[in-house]
Amino acid sequence: MKKSSLLLISWFLITALSAQDNVVKNSYHNVTAHYNGYWIANERIVEVEKSINDQYEWDYNKMLPIFPQYDTTTSKSLEDPLLDCIEKASIAIQRHPSSRWEDDAYILVGKARLYGSEFPEAIETFKYVNTNGDLKEDRHKALIQLMRTFIEAQEMENAQAVSDFIDDKELSKDALAELSIIRAYYFQKTNRIEELTNQLQTALLHVSGDNREARLAFTLGQAYQSIGNDSLAYIYYKRSVRKSQEYDLSFYARLNMSQVSHANTAASDKEIRRYFKKLLKDPKNREYKGRIHFELGNYNAKNNKLKPAIDSYKESIKENRNDERLKSYTYLKLAEIYYDRLNDYRLAKSYYDSTAAIYPKAEAGYGKIQLRAEVLTEFVEYYETIQLNDSLLTLSTLTQDSIDSWLNSLVSQREANAKEAAEKKRKQEKRAAIFETAQQSGNDNLIDINVENEGTWYFYNTTELSRGFSAFRTKWGQRELEDNWRRSLKAKGEEVVAELSSPGINNPLAQNDEAVQKEEDKPAFDAEAEKSKLMATIPFKLADKELLLREIEEATYQLGKIYNFQLEEKQNAIDTFEEFIIRFDSSSYLPEVLYQLFLLHKYSDTLKSEYYYDLLTSRHDSSIYAKIAINPNYINERDQAIEDYKNIYVRAFDLYETGKPKESQKLIDSALFTDPKNEYVDNLQLLSAMNKGELEGIYKYQFELNNFITNYKESELVPFAKKLLKTSQEFQINLYTSSRAKFIRNFNINHYFILVYPFQQELTSEVPGAMDEFLVSEKYDLISGSIVLDEENAILLVNEFKDKEDAESFYLDYLNKEQISSKFAPARFIPLVITTENFQIFYETKDIDSYINFFSKHYKND
Repeated sequence: MKKSSLLLISWFLITALSAQDNVVKNSYHNVTAHYNGYWIANERIVEVEKSINDQYEWDYNKMLPIFPQYDTTTSKSLEDPLLDCIEKASIAIQRHPSSRWEDDAYILVGKARLYGSEFPEAIETFKYVNTNGDLKEDRHKALIQLMRTFIEAQEMENAQAVSDFIDDKELSKDALAELSIIRAYYFQKTNRIEELTNQLQTALLHVSGDNREARLAFTLGQAYQSIGNDSLAYIYYKRSVRKSQEYDLSFYARLNMSQVSHANTAASDKEIRRYFKKLLKDPKNREYKGRIHFELGNYNAKNNKLKPAIDSYKESIKENRNDERLKSYTYLKLAEIYYDRLNDYRLAKSYYDSTAAIYPKAEAGYGKIQLRAEVLTEFVEYYETIQLNDSLLTLSTLTQDSIDSWLNSLVSQREANAKEAAEKKRKQEKRAAIFETAQQSGNDNLIDINVENEGTWYFYNTTELSRGFSAFRTKWGQRELEDNWRRSLKAKGEEVVAELSSPGINNPLAQNDEAVQKEEDKPAFDAEAEKSKLMATIPFKLADKELLLREIEEATYQLGKIYNFQLEEKQNAIDTFEEFIIRFDSSSYLPEVLYQLFLLHKYSDTLKSEYYYDLLTSRHDSSIYAKIAINPNYINERDQAIEDYKNIYVRAFDLYETGKPKESQKLIDSALFTDPKNEYVDNLQLLSAMNKGELEGIYKYQFELNNFITNYKESELVPFAKKLLKTSQEFQINLYTSSRAKFIRNFNINHYFILVYPFQQELTSEVPGAMDEFLVSEKYDLISGSIVLDEENAILLVNEFKDKEDAESFYLDYLNKEQISSKFAPARFIPLVITTENFQIFYETKDIDSYINFFSKHYKND
């Protein structure tokens, strides 16, 4: 019994000591993991987050991002602390497994991967903790960071899926705050402002007491301001001011508070302006003056006070020391005022050019700004053409007295401008000459005073300081810092003054006086000459007026297209095109303009769209724009048809090349019968002439080539056809035959009427036309053509007659009228009729005399 009790006691002692040992062991791992690994790793993450925050350029002109943005370049710069973080966290994971801080260490590794832009690795790490983590709270932390990682990796669908998965989880206060912030970040990235405001409101219920609260409140204020809820925006800006630990954030929050303070009364307007004035006077805000003037400009512009707004924006540029981003936004504001509200496109162009030069290229609106800057160069040219030409046309309708009065006023203004410019130039040249001469002579006693006013206190004002230094040095010279300087350097000071006062080539004042004298010697503004020059531009002649109107027509048409296609300002395009059709209702551009108006109104005003459709299709039904309006697939169908006829032409040409002209011609005839006006008609017709030359002989070949050249004058193939014709004619002219022709007495076949005449340029160009007139006047349904017979003779051929009797009838009719031979007398014309068979012999032998004898024996020729 005693032995059993002793064993039992021993077992309890061993068990107790083992349990105590486990407790001690676990405590050791937890403490060591926390302080040797996790704590140091966490410190590195805090350093990294601070570094990202400090490196990021917070742009208060736009809604602040929930988290400071970073990229691979930023990640690369943080490589060392991130690697150290992973190394230290790995100590807690590898050396102290199953410790309380193992999952937390994994989360730090995930964050390090996230900030290192290693998104796949970060995702896998957070997924591992969610799957294998011991504590529910750690798993929630991992899921929240997983959602953030998906957002940074631009995997928005996965981020949404994680957010939905967390919905049914019971979260701690801290986890709920972090989740709300990351959800707000998600909605900010997806531009869903209303959901963003809801999440930030939730987050701000749980975040308090640090600068993070101030920044989130500021962003929430911006979000409410962007959707027009100024009252809530004011509340959150005020909260940001109250909680902020950064002067920048506090300053911009106060500034934005002024924007959302309603100025519905004169009293509240005065209060806001006093607030801006107070901000400008505060010495702490000296470096923010550019920003304050910018916001004052926004306030004025919002209240339609454009002149004060412009002045404020210009002051912002003047006071802006080194904020190029703000300066670009200010230029943009000025450009938009001049473009959208004042219609001063010349100034708008200048400010858009300035904006494009320094606007951040990564900004979403940069492309549009760059495009507008480029387009406005052309735009201004067209716009000013319309303004100038309309003014000149209006002047041309006035009485001479009214024109004289207008010209005198304009000339007076130009004379005043010329004098002002000359005076300004004179002062600039005088100042430049003084300083240039002073520098060349080694005298640095003069300081350029053309410096902007930088402050109100004397020693902050560089202009006043420059004037003071200049006056001092002019009187006393360059002084060293020593006692009794007035006496010790009195002589030197007097020498400096004497140098600047003495005449001579090294005296800048004397030199400048000489330059001024030369300027004064120049002829004064010639008002009469200027008036005569302006008078000469007024269009009094009808031709001059028509020229200006054509320029206005072209400029108005081009402006409408710029509005529609390049600037994408549809209403301006509509207004411009509608003005166009009123002023230029017979313009060649009218079908296109009507088509554009039909499209521009299609989805906004159905009745107007139908009105322009009816105008287009009824008055310009043959235009391509009417065809497209009727059949939107017209272009595609036409392109397909062009491709089809191209393929037909290729097949027909291959047949011709392989010695099958008959099959080639059948293919051409079928295509021309289907669509005589297809896009490849000239190609097909020229190939047809080549086929007929192979099938019917060289005379037919030349006849068809002449017809092609006449009927398709605009075709790009005409030069090639002329070359073919010339080559063929030269071959025939040089053909030599030693024997006289032997004609065939077979008259029961088709005949031609031919007219042999001298081969002269003026005759070959005019005789075919005269024959065509004869055929029309006598109502003959026949075809004529001209070919070269030899070096001296050409032939006009009329085809064709079914038999000898018909040919002779036409021949006698021609002789009775004698229209052509009498018209071109004394040139010798020989009219003949000939069978198609004998014409082949006649053309090949060139034996005119032999055929005349044959003709006189076998045909009626009296």
